[in-house]
Amino acid sequence: MRKVRLRLVVIALAWILGPPATVYLLLLLIGLAPTPWTCLTDGQSTVVTTPDYRFERSETACQIFLTSHYETTIYGYRRGDVRGTALFQYDPGTNMVPADIKVDEDGTVLISADGIWSIYAQLRQWNDRAINYRISIVPDR
Repeated sequence: MRKVRLRLVVIALAWILGPPATVYLLLLLIGLAPTPWTCLTDGQSTVVTTPDYRFERSETACQIFLTSHYETTIYGYRRGDVRGTALFQYDPGTNMVPADIKVDEDGTVLISADGIWSIYAQLRQWNDRAINYRISIVPDR
């Protein structure tokens, strides 16, 4: 009698959970299902615009099981470019104040960021323009 009940419970659970699980697996295969390691990128916001260039900031937040990871990327675009170049990529840590970008009269780009945790990418020159940085990194968080 117990085996019959257990078998009925398993069949009922398969009928109840089967279709949603199948849909989730199909969405997972095409990359549309949320996972414990999903990263969400905030839309790019234009930071500085000059007649020939524009600079945009993109912020990404990843939740990987029990840990969080944040990443900010500064992109540079020449006039007419559809795809930008990643100039500076860093982990802002708990400091959510965005990096400041300025372009001098001679075309030198200055990127300032305070209280960041780590740097992933940092270009020193882009399209024959120098890129200078004013950065303060949090030691041993």
